[in-house]
Amino acid sequence: MTRRILQLLTGAIAAAAIISIGAGVGLAQERDDHESGAYLYRVFCVVCHGDDGKGHGPASDTLRQTLPDLTVLSRAAGGVFPRDRVLKAIQTGGPTAAHAPGGMPTWSEAFARLEPSKGTAQKRLQALVDHVESLQAKE
Repeated sequence: MTRRILQLLTGAIAAAAIISIGAGVGLAQERDDHESGAYLYRVFCVVCHGDDGKGHGPASDTLRQTLPDLTVLSRAAGGVFPRDRVLKAIQTGGPTAAHAPGGMPTWSEAFARLEPSKGTAQKRLQALVDHVESLQAKE
């Protein structure tokens, strides 16, 4: 049951993204190509991780696990942003994949559905990683 709900949520978010990208709806004045990390974060991640990346998005209370504070990843990794670990988490759903109860969706699959070009999907993933890096707390 939880797996089906998570699949429906992932599908709904992807559908909303397709509609908003196709309609040209901008969420900010970052970059008009809808490929900026900030735009993608707002479309795909804010619902769980929140605007500030601290894990308090509107859907966070419905999840079985506490979400990580994305603003302290560098601090937790000795002051170096763990780019590869963040990329892997976005690609595969992190420690608990989407098929696990309450786990993070596997965004590489969603991005591949949005645009079949592997290069475009990889650019989106890298843009999201760059945005998460920009959320890091300043020491």
